[in-house]
Amino acid sequence: MGRNTNKAERNYKFATEMAYKFLIDENITSFPIDIFKITKKHKWSITTFEQIANDLNISYEMLKASLDDAWGTVHYNGINYAIAYDNMLCKGAQYFTILHEIGHIVLEQLTEEGCIKIHANKIISGDPEVYKKMEDEANCFARNVAAPIFLLDEIKHSLDAKYLVDCFKITQKAAKTRLDFTTTDRFYLSDINQSELIYNCSNFLSKLEKPDFLGEIYHQVIKDIDKRLCFNTTVKI
Repeated sequence: MGRNTNKAERNYKFATEMAYKFLIDENITSFPIDIFKITKKHKWSITTFEQIANDLNISYEMLKASLDDAWGTVHYNGINYAIAYDNMLCKGAQYFTILHEIGHIVLEQLTEEGCIKIHANKIISGDPEVYKKMEDEANCFARNVAAPIFLLDEIKHSLDAKYLVDCFKITQKAAKTRLDFTTTDRFYLSDINQSELIYNCSNFLSKLEKPDFLGEIYHQVIKDIDKRLCFNTTVKI
């Protein structure tokens, strides 16, 4: 799992491999994973934007404005990490945001020499391209933890974003991104033995329901009928 010496060049292979290692090290067996159990285990502080706003006696809107509308942030004081996230987001977005911030920690982006210094998503010092690289790698880590490519490969039928939302409790946007990057992420993990993760998650895989394609078509038909009815003042039965 080698690092890249060019600090602005994205190392998606490293981020993907570290996501897999994280799943094994944390003994993940089902999804969505219990992120609060993991933060507690590592003694990482985690709090909501709402709680910070209350502590500072300011409005949530003022806090969001001060953070340039960020969804989350992570800080390192030389000893430990503190994660804050926007609890006003939908559950799926909160989940992915926390995984993204954990990605910054696991990828050691806040401790490596020459790392860009940031406050929320405001650049204080360093190369802006390094900041963008950190964000892209943390997103890569998060999607590979949220919906591992090896598990998707074990699902023996066609996948769509809605099915991934139902199975892994991620957002529609995250599910679409997961599908868009299946080929590249699979390539980055080509030299990793997938058997341990698949074995650990075998019970989770066995409980997955096959998508109800006929049921989905039925709902689409009903929607189409309803839409057509809207254009008719009189409905004949």
